[in-house]
Amino acid sequence: MIFRFVHRSGRRFVRFLLFSLSLSLLIVACQTPSVKQISTSAEDESADSSCRIVEHAAGQTEVCDRPQKVVALSPHILDIMLALGVQPAGFAQSVAPKFEIYDDPASQVPYLGKWVTTEPIAVGDRAAPSLERLTQLQPDLILGEDWQDDKYSLLSRIAPTLLFNGLVNEGDTRY
Repeated sequence: MIFRFVHRSGRRFVRFLLFSLSLSLLIVACQTPSVKQISTSAEDESADSSCRIVEHAAGQTEVCDRPQKVVALSPHILDIMLALGVQPAGFAQSVAPKFEIYDDPASQVPYLGKWVTTEPIAVGDRAAPSLERLTQLQPDLILGEDWQDDKYSLLSRIAPTLLFNGLVNEGDTRY
């Protein structure tokens, strides 16, 4: 019994560590300016951009330039973003908030709000984010967890969307 608990806890820790590392690398990669190659023609110059292909739980997605408006579709994603110094333009909590803007994040975002320095748009709850609000926000990048893959095609039409392996099981919205 104790071995089963320790084994399960260890597996969750390893999954969380891998998730954190993957998201950290993604955010750092998105913020690192690309090195431009010397081109010989104006056409080559316009074709050269700071786009890169990012592998994630839902496949591969091209992310261009340095995303300015990043939406976090879960508290786990927000936690890692804040740890890396990236502020959210939008945020989806575990439960849909009754307001549209996090104008007092310190009291509106459990545990993490004191580190939010912006006033992100509330995009609903993480199990059912508001596609309308996301579209209005026009984000440069949407970050979510792999259990949200049923919405991936819709989300990726709004903005490049990256889904990462999270801690919770599919359909589990307790966290």
